[in-house]
Formats: sequence, C-alpha cells, structure tokens
Amino acid sequence: MLRLIFALVVNTFLLLFFPLRHWRRRRAVGRTGWVHLRVDGPLLDLPRPRKHWTELLKSRGQKQELNLHRLAEVLDDLATDERARGLLVTLASVGGGAARLRSLRELLEGLRAQGKHVIVHLPQGASLRELTLAACADALWMDPAASIAPLGVAASVPYVKDALDRVGVEAEVYARGRYKTAAENLARATMSEPQRQQLGELLDDLFEDGVAALCAGRRVERERVLEWIEQSPCAARDALERGIVDALVTDQELTERLLAWPGVPPEPRAPGDAPPAGRARGHRVPTRTEPVGIGTYARRRRVRFVSWRPRDYVAVIDVHGAIVSEARPGVVVAAERPLVHALERARKDPRARAVLLHVDSRGGSALASARILRAVRQVRAVKPVVAYFCDVAASGGYMIGVGAQRIVAQPVTLTGSIGVVAAKPVAGELLKRLGVHLETIRRGERVDMFSPARALRLDEREAFERELELVYDDFIRVVAEGRGRGDEEIRRVAEGRVWSGRAALREGLIDRLGGFRDALEEARALVERGAELEPRLLQGVPWGGAVLGALGRSWMGRSWMGRSWMGLSWMGLSWMGLSGRGLSGAGVAVGWIESLLGRGALGRGGLPWLETWLLAEEGCRIAAHCDVEVAS
Repeated sequence: MLRLIFALVVNTFLLLFFPLRHWRRRRAVGRTGWVHLRVDGPLLDLPRPRKHWTELLKSRGQKQELNLHRLAEVLDDLATDERARGLLVTLASVGGGAARLRSLRELLEGLRAQGKHVIVHLPQGASLRELTLAACADALWMDPAASIAPLGVAASVPYVKDALDRVGVEAEVYARGRYKTAAENLARATMSEPQRQQLGELLDDLFEDGVAALCAGRRVERERVLEWIEQSPCAARDALERGIVDALVTDQELTERLLAWPGVPPEPRAPGDAPPAGRARGHRVPTRTEPVGIGTYARRRRVRFVSWRPRDYVAVIDVHGAIVSEARPGVVVAAERPLVHALERARKDPRARAVLLHVDSRGGSALASARILRAVRQVRAVKPVVAYFCDVAASGGYMIGVGAQRIVAQPVTLTGSIGVVAAKPVAGELLKRLGVHLETIRRGERVDMFSPARALRLDEREAFERELELVYDDFIRVVAEGRGRGDEEIRRVAEGRVWSGRAALREGLIDRLGGFRDALEEARALVERGAELEPRLLQGVPWGGAVLGALGRSWMGRSWMGRSWMGLSWMGLSWMGLSGRGLSGAGVAVGWIESLLGRGALGRGGLPWLETWLLAEEGCRIAAHCDVEVAS
C-alpha cells in the first residue's frame, strides 16, 4: 500500500512537470552537441555498494568509479539523440583489468557504429592499455606535454626462496597440476618451464589483442604498429609525426577544437544564450559552448515513472576477490556465507527470474568454493543461471562458474587454472636462531603436522598428498559435470593451466565470448518474456561476528592468524603482475616472517604463534591455526 501511494505521488509530480522535463530532455546535449566523459578511476560492470564504515572513510578523495552498465544505457540514449554530435572521452586514469577495458572499447565502437563521433583526449599520455582503448575513436588527441610510454606487455614474478633461506624459513609447496604454479616462487629460485610457457602464451594473447585493436582503430598495417612499439617511448611531437595520434591539444583548447569539428553549429551570439551572470555585464556575451558532462546529460534525458508494484529482475551475484570462508573487514574478498545467503535470496525471491554470476576471482579456499558451487546448483535447479567471467575467473572462481548453464567471457579474460595448491612455512631454523625452544605436548600422532616449527615427515607428506589428489579429482569431476564432458577430456585442459578467454572457448571451457551485457542477454533469453528484465545486485547480510572476531583477535595478539594464508590466497596466480592487483610473493614471505616473529603483539607480553599452537585441536588442518590452506 505504501508503495502504491509513493508511486502515485511521484508519478503525479512527474506528469505536472513533464513539459519542462521534455524540453530539458530535448536540449540535454547543449549548444555544442557534444557530451564529455572523463575516465579517471576504476571501471565497474555494476555499482559496488560499500559494506563497511571503514570503506566510507577510504572513499574520500578517491577517484570516481565508472559504471559500465549505466554508461551503456546512456550511450544507447545518446545514439538516438538527433541533437547529439558525439562523445568526447578524456582518458586521465583507467583502472581495471583487460576485460573491463575491452568492454569500454566495445561501447565506444558501438556508439560510432550508430553514426556518432567519438574523440579521445589523452591529457597524461598513454601506454598500450590506453592506446588500445583510444584507437577506436574518430580522432585521437594528446596533450603536447604528455608522452607515449614504452609499449607492450610484461609480467615480473619475484622468486623469494633465497631470501627465505637467509632468514631460516623454508616453503613446502604441494600442487596438483603441472601448470599450478601459484606458490612456486616461494619454493624456487627461478621460474619453472611450465610457468614460463603459460605466461608467454598469455602475454602473446594480450599483446596480439592490443596490436589488432591498434591496426583496426588507426587503420594501419601490422608492421607499422610493431614499429611504433619498437620505437617507444616517444614524446608527443614524435607521436604526432608517426601517426600514433592525430593532433596535440591542451585542455584549454578542447572546446575550440570541438567547435571546429565537422557538423557542429556556429557559436551562438544571442544574449539569451548567455548565463544570467553574463547578461548582467556590459562585456562580450559568454556562451554555453562547453561540452555537457555525461552525468548532467543522463539526468536531463532520464524520464522514468515509478512502478506501483515491484518488478521482476535478473539477480546479479558478485564473486569478487579471494574466495574465503569468512569476510574480513576492510578487505575485498568473496566470502562464503554472504555469497550463499545472496544465492538463497535469489532462489527464494519469485521476482528474481534468473541469476547472473559476475565472477572476478583468482580462487582461494577449496572448501568455500565447493560450498558456493553447491548453492549455485540449488539455484539452477529452479531458475536459469548464467556466469560472466570478468578480468579473471581462475581456480575456485572457475569452479563456481561451471555451475551455470551458460558461461560468457571476454577474449582476454584469464580463465581456468583447474588444479590444487597448498603451501606451508617451515621456520624451525628461524626459531633456533632466535633462541626459541619449542616444547610440544600432543595427543595424536599427526595433530601438529602443520606446525611451522617443523617440516612434514614422509608419512605425513604422503597422507597430505593423497588428500590433495582427492581434492583435484573432485575438481575435475565438478568441471566435467558442469561442462557436460568426460573426466579425461577435462584432465587434458586442466593441470592448473590458465587460458585466455579466446583459448578457453576453443577448449570448451566457456560457451561464448562477450561482455557483461552479452551475459545479461543470455540470462534474459533463458526466461520467458525476459527481454525487459533489469539487473539488480544482490548481497548477503553483513556478518557482524566477523568484524567483532577480527577486533578480538587483534586485541588478543592473534590478528596474525590467517594473515599469511590469506596472502597466499590473494596471490592466487603467481603472475598477478598482469593486472597489477593482489599480493606478490615477496609480500607473502614478509607476512610469514612477521607472523612467526609475532610482530605487533610482543609489546603486549604475548607470543601469538605460541598461543596458536596451544589452541591446535585434533584433526584441525585449516589455515586459521597452521598457516596452510588447500587452495583451488
């Protein structure tokens, strides 16, 4: 009843002012006919609500996020606006992985295909990322003081075995899958051949995608693009001479250059066109010749009445970050309980006609991944489920996705990594150097097998490896069932190998290439009369116990518990340098050493690692007590 009253009031108000809103809608683009989009922050497929008050404090002064789904709606409207000439895009700072950049590029290409001009301005220069995005424009301008950075792609992996040896720490790494190299940089001094091979092939795919985009966008031959790459870096004037950019334009000259662009009407001079402050002066009449910001344009164009009843929708479940069992305040993770709760909400809500899994995760806990997959299958039993793989869907992230009926990924999405890995620090030598003598009283022959004070014995290692083998076999079986293929077929493409989205399609690990909008269309197509369904982000309830537990552990001197294995889970794939996110192997090593030394807790008269060992329970093998986590 309250919703009906609210809808009547709002819609009546909109009807009363409809003539004014219609006039504003027609003149939304302004005098120049140009709309200005400034990209200066992370790219998101959907708005990401902040879950914790600490995130609100962090958001002050941060760069503005760009919601690609909402941007797509505005650009669709812009394409049908007869008064609009085109879009000016300022690429100041582009955050996000290769898949999100490709999604933005496809939106700009779609706008051009519908007859609108697109001009890209580079005020701070460009690397291959920005050039790949900007190449789709009608014209590419750059600030005269900017420059082109060294072009290409690279991945650097720190191998820290020698550093760990110096402080008396050894890493025991157990993996199933020849290419499951997530933790090899902790136990090796140099890169293994399988890692070198898969890294090289992934870089080849990323590099070729960038070269192809430059060839198509700049309308030049491949040899010329390779010449640009070999001759980089270069100053703005050299970039202009070589044809990388079309003009050198400062921020102050943008409006003037836009007015000179074909199809723009001459500058108006009527006093009525001036803002009130300008009319009051006796000087030259200032005119509204600045491009309209895309936010202002969207507000002016939007005329949407409120529905008197709740509408059906596509529930979007965001699997973002390392997959863990419990949420941690201030850390972006894909926690099991909130995700399972969100899936339950989607399953029980009759208005959620379909579910779209938005996966951007390198994996993490095998146990949490299996439980989330179980919840996905329960949803699939009653309504359609589609998965979209964003920048990366590897290991546990891929496991969750195979529960969907259809999988969509970008050609540059990092996909697969079907394998299992676990790592354990051995710090007996470090404790000896520090003069720490550990006395252990145990009931159970293997209860302390994951203690960081000693290495695994032969029988313990064999038992643990058998467990990993079972986890790996379960992973293979789950993928085979989800993809409708045999176990041996999946084993051939598994082995922990990471594929690009294009290669994953060839190997049958996904169903089609595309972006978030394509995945949304897949979900709509699986629902009867679902063409108009809007996506809605669903989240689980915040778990206050996780916050209080973290505060309590920190106060008790045990905040280190799980910090090291969390670092390992975040690391996920040891070649994370490709996207510039996550922890490096060096960071994991430092975390281990700090944990073992009890840094931050010694001042309170406690040794957290000693307290942790005393808390060990029979059969406990989870990383909360022993710094070991089976990751997938």
